Amino acid sequence: MESSFSWNVRGGIEQHTLEELTSTLETVSLSNSSDRWICDLTSDGVFRVKEVRNCIDDIFLPSQVIDTRWVRGINVDYCVCPICSTGEDEINHILFRCDLAQQVRRRIVGGEN
Repeated sequence: MESSFSWNVRGGIEQHTLEELTSTLETVSLSNSSDRWICDLTSDGVFRVKEVRNCIDDIFLPSQVIDTRWVRGINVDYCVCPICSTGEDEINHILFRCDLAQQVRRRIVGGEN
């Protein structure tokens, strides 16, 4: 492996790092099969949003607090935009109609300084 580098290993930390890399690579086993994507959150390797959500919850949320977990089916009649307090808190308002969104867009495009 050392001969595949474009420079000579000079010893010291470089030699030590090369030895660690060589040792690690000796444990790698490559397959002749085609490459494929797998998700290691599940035993069957299939990606599911539910598994990612559970993983995020397990890492970031306290295990005792069920009330703050993801809850499906909560209907909210009307929410006010938390930025401008004038429009409905929905995607079109937040991205396009909210005054702050319009100001940001103008600055990005160069409409005002």
